Amino acid sequence: MSSSQDSSDWTRVVRKGRKNRRNNTESHSSRHAKPQTEGLRSPEDLEKDYRQHRKRWEEEAYSCPRLRELVTAKASHLTEIDKAVHLGVGTFDPNDGLNLDGKRSTFAQLAAFEIMVEELEKITSGKVETFFQDPAFNASDKKFLENIGHTVLDDPKGTQMVDEKTLFFGVHLYRPVYNDALKGELPALFVGTGWEDWGDIFADEHIENVERMHKAYERCDFPQERLDSL
Repeated sequence: MSSSQDSSDWTRVVRKGRKNRRNNTESHSSRHAKPQTEGLRSPEDLEKDYRQHRKRWEEEAYSCPRLRELVTAKASHLTEIDKAVHLGVGTFDPNDGLNLDGKRSTFAQLAAFEIMVEELEKITSGKVETFFQDPAFNASDKKFLENIGHTVLDDPKGTQMVDEKTLFFGVHLYRPVYNDALKGELPALFVGTGWEDWGDIFADEHIENVERMHKAYERCDFPQERLDSL
């Protein structure tokens, strides 16, 4: 599940290394969150809010155009990407109804994810299937995402889908989730917290693939001018 930290240290990395064979083991992300069951907003209301947030971002002068340019410039060789997996975006309907920062963060991540998929589909000349996984999703979250064309998966199915033909999008995930998602074939593209920002909290065993990706991939700063304040 994504944390409430500011998204200023998002990093986008482009695959250059070789694939690594996947070993199937259980994911640990489900132990960190429980979905809300009462007082849910309708999926239609969530979609209306999201469309407004995305419209404001697309009209903003820097972040959205820069993100499109980055994908075009840095991922033009990634013609075999066929899916995009987003882990840990969080609920689009915070429990207290007043957590505007949390709501803006989830909508910002969704908008950026969709923009990247749109640009990748231009590169691949095909459909890039999109998948979401988060144990915090409630019934309205799931229906909202399905209504706008995404597939919602139960843990750990999304984590197990990451391979060399994947855009893996996961900002501020818990360490076991990163470990599970990256233990097999490394993704073509990764958007998430940069290795240098994890510091000593990742100084533990079973993270060799995270470090290998950091060393082998080209890294780009994610456009940040107003992405986290939609």
